[in-house]
Formats: sequence, structure tokens, C-alpha cells
Amino acid sequence: MCHEWKTEQERLSVNYGWRLGGSWYSMQATASHDAELVATGSEEEFITEHYWGYTKLHRGGTSEYEVARPRWRIYPIESFAVDVSFARLYGVGFAAMK
Repeated sequence: MCHEWKTEQERLSVNYGWRLGGSWYSMQATASHDAELVATGSEEEFITEHYWGYTKLHRGGTSEYEVARPRWRIYPIESFAVDVSFARLYGVGFAAMK
């Protein structure tokens, strides 16, 4: 794996890369340097604002726990690039993802 974070005056650039079976994959994004609170009713809120977690117990069953934390902040994305073979990583059911 490799990663690179660059903080510039107005932008944040992030790049993650990893190798699998001799092939390199990567995800990159350029975002605003200024974080914002997640907007109420947004997709970001749906994904980030969960206050209950669940874990499988060693002897079977499930444990539920409450997550107490401040509301997340996000960096609005200006551009992104994904170079990943989803079918190779996750199976043919994900082949349509690009």
C-alpha cells in the first residue's frame, strides 16, 4: 500500500494505492481545504450518522453498543479518480462498478 496527502492553501489532495497480484489500483480525490458539517437529510448524513454499532461475539450472538461522538465534518470533493478492478477485488457481482 501507499498513500499521499497534500495540503495546499485552498485544496486537499489524497491518493491511496495498493497492489494485488502484480497490479496497482488507486483512488484519488481533490477536495476543498475547509471542512463543513454534514448537511441534514444528505447522503453524507445517511452514511456517517450512525449511533449504534454491532459486533459478532466469540461464542455466538451479537453485541450492540452506542457510539457517542461529535457530528462528522466533511471536505467537499472537487474531483476524483478511481482505478480499480472491482470484479477482481470483490467478485463478478461488482463488475459493473467503474
